[in-house]
Amino acid sequence: MLTVEYSDDPSLLEKLYEKTGINAEVGGINAVLYENENAVGVCRMTLTDGIVDVGDFAVADGTAEKAFAEDFFFRTILFKLSFTPVLVRIDGEDDRLKKFGFAKENGKSVLKASEAVFPSLCEGNKRKNGI
Repeated sequence: MLTVEYSDDPSLLEKLYEKTGINAEVGGINAVLYENENAVGVCRMTLTDGIVDVGDFAVADGTAEKAFAEDFFFRTILFKLSFTPVLVRIDGEDDRLKKFGFAKENGKSVLKASEAVFPSLCEGNKRKNGI
């Protein structure tokens, strides 16, 4: 089972940064992805003046169904942020983020978190006949 929690435990985060290939000092706001109680992913963010910058996002190799885990992890973080008035910025203009409502701006992907869209493969969240 996949779960997500925030952590400020430096010993956990140091090991997780190393495990996921993040080459940075432990810092910022860290969301941790757990697979059956084992930490397998981390998203390192900073909050400054109402802007959340996603600095690093990584899921360890060897994680079962890694692509699904990455999608679950990203959607969970974005969902939690969507209850706030913050602006989310991610370095790079990644077309994969467009489906969530991100726009390209000055080499970054940006989104007002409260306006996030959560598309589904079955498109069940799309309006039918204008309703």
